[in-house]
Amino acid sequence: MVGGSTPWLTRTRRHPKGHRSRDHGGVPTYLNLWKQHLGHVPEYVFGLTELETLILADNDLTELPEGIGRLTRLRTLDLGHNALAMLPESIGALVELSDFLYLHDNQFTSLPASIANLKRLRYLNQ
Repeated sequence: MVGGSTPWLTRTRRHPKGHRSRDHGGVPTYLNLWKQHLGHVPEYVFGLTELETLILADNDLTELPEGIGRLTRLRTLDLGHNALAMLPESIGALVELSDFLYLHDNQFTSLPASIANLKRLRYLNQ
């Protein structure tokens, strides 16, 4: 639940805002940057290629860089409550995205054709 009083939970571990879990030999698999008012996605995020969950909700984002396509292990991506008008074609490279893709409360008028590559996705909230 984003925005509520309950923190994100993954594998029974609590992950406070901004915390990175290190379940795979010290490599972060979970990154919660909710409500940090970033304005843009920090470049270091795209180097965290073992991430399975990425929360970027409520950050005043106006664009999502093509670099998102490098995070091919993502299973959950939360982009809700931003000012995004489009997604990059590279979103289609996230073929492991299987749990959730949150896009609610943005300014989308369409989604890229590559989103059809996300065949394992169980939940899309736009």
